[in-house]
Formats: sequence, structure tokens, C-alpha cells
Amino acid sequence: MPAQTNPLGIKSIGLTLAQKFDLEKKLTESAALHDKDGKFVQGDARDPVWDFSIDGKGDLPAGLIAGGNGGEAIAISGVQGGKTILEKVGVTEHHDTWNEWKVSGKNFPSAA
Repeated sequence: MPAQTNPLGIKSIGLTLAQKFDLEKKLTESAALHDKDGKFVQGDARDPVWDFSIDGKGDLPAGLIAGGNGGEAIAISGVQGGKTILEKVGVTEHHDTWNEWKVSGKNFPSAA
């Protein structure tokens, strides 16, 4: 009886490559206040929110779960404090090339 052969295949690669990263800060603006002569007196921008998205290859980094507290699993330079919510996490697995993943979310620096 011939010996059984096991098909070769990569099950998992313990590396992650981030290919694309987008970061945008948004502020809520209040209506500008003008004096009786129509000159600008005061304006206000508050409630900062950071929107981010990351596309990568390899295995999805550990701890990145949609709806989870991504702030503990992912560190973004310049975005500190508050709460980070991951809105979308997508993974595509391939047999003959690297797996692909996408993550998007929001950071609310003023949230406790």
C-alpha cells in the first residue's frame, strides 16, 4: 500500500503587514457669533472624533474584534485617551496568497 502524502499548505503566518492607513479628525462646529456690526465675535469647535481605517495582509492582529474595545488592541500615534470602537472588521482568506484584512473604527478622546 502506498504511503499517504499530506498536502503542503501554509496554515498561518504569525506576521501582519499594514498596507494602507487613513486617519481623519472631525470636530463639531457651533454657529459663529457676530456683533451688531456683523464682525466675527466667537466660534467654537468641540467634540473631537478620530475616524481611522487600516488595510493589511497576513493574519488579523489579535484583539481586533468588531464592537470591541480596540484601544487596547491597537495603538495609533497621536490618538490617545478616551474610547476606541471598532465598527468593521473584515477578513478574506486565500489558499495561494496572503490573507487580507480590513479594520475601521472611531476614537472618542473625550469619552470616559
